[in-house]
Amino acid sequence: MCPKADPSFQLAVALARLAINGTGASVAQLQATFGIGKGTVTLYTHRVLEVLDEVKHNWVTWPDARRRNEQSQVMRQEGFQAAWASLTALRYHSAKSP
Repeated sequence: MCPKADPSFQLAVALARLAINGTGASVAQLQATFGIGKGTVTLYTHRVLEVLDEVKHNWVTWPDARRRNEQSQVMRQEGFQAAWASLTALRYHSAKSP
């Protein structure tokens, strides 16, 4: 059994996969780039996504009234009169359904 790769390396592989089109060709490209097996690219991606899912409650929160008011003021200054917040999303492209 091989020792587990450094978490920072696993994160780098997963982020690279999430940054490119999620087709089988991209996995093969990452396999060659990082010098690892195709299954390893998938394994690292799944591990990173599992960890992100576990810690999401530490980082994703609903703003309280004070914060919503602050965000609303900023949005009005930017020309969005009816909006109080914005959303930033990470899109995970995949050729297969989860």
